[in-house]
Amino acid sequence: MSKPQRKFRIGFWTLGLCRSVNFGGPYLFRQPLDPAVYLQPTNEVFEKKFADPKMDQFSIRNVVPRLILRSLSVVVATIFAAMLPFFGDIMALFGAFGCIPLDFILPMIFYNVTFKPSKQSLIFWVNTLIAGVSFLLVGVGAVASVRQIVLDAKTYRLFANM
Repeated sequence: MSKPQRKFRIGFWTLGLCRSVNFGGPYLFRQPLDPAVYLQPTNEVFEKKFADPKMDQFSIRNVVPRLILRSLSVVVATIFAAMLPFFGDIMALFGAFGCIPLDFILPMIFYNVTFKPSKQSLIFWVNTLIAGVSFLLVGVGAVASVRQIVLDAKTYRLFANM
């Protein structure tokens, strides 16, 4: 296995591990990594504002603020996630509009546009079928998650799963 293939597999293994960790117990500890995934742009803003570009990225001057600010942002996001008993439904809505198109629709379209397989070839039609079915799943997933958010919002209580 080549080095890029190993990185690819390790990356997906890590992503799968992070998404499936379930420690049991209260909601706060069941999926603490969900909000952290969406905090990467925030971390980038913090690093641009508080890091010293003249120093090494692993110097104490840059590591300490990074550690404090990232930890603080994860704590705030986790508390926010625990406040919403329907956080999983909101994640499903983001997944319907973000993950499905990025993972299943765009790669198929990009492959067909870039490599221009013949319209009589099997690969063209398989890619088109995958993109079409995934597009339907985006609609179904969005409607289902909005419906579930509405149902859960009717019985909303702050920190309901704690």
